[in-house]
Amino acid sequence: MKRELEEEAKALEREKVKREQEARLEAERKILIEELQKAKLQKAAALSAISQAPQPQTVLQLQLELQQQLQRQQQQQPQQQQQQQQQPLVSFGYPAAITEKEAINWLKHGF
Repeated sequence: MKRELEEEAKALEREKVKREQEARLEAERKILIEELQKAKLQKAAALSAISQAPQPQTVLQLQLELQQQLQRQQQQQPQQQQQQQQQPLVSFGYPAAITEKEAINWLKHGF
């Protein structure tokens, strides 16, 4: 009888350990499912952010447009500088600031 009680106690202990282990595994399973759902949401958000980013072709087009704008600015700047140089200062009806070439021509050909 003592032996039967010991065996029954061992069986109850095994069942208790088994139930605890099953409960622990169930809790871990729930945690893993939650983490998986969070990862899916993050992945979906990342994919939508990627799809909203400019496509490589668009980036190349933007770079080309920027280069063209810079070229236009560089072409306009020398023209503006030339226009400023072509408009000499006037003092008493005569140019006050002249280029070297203009001075040589004036000396050769007169005013």
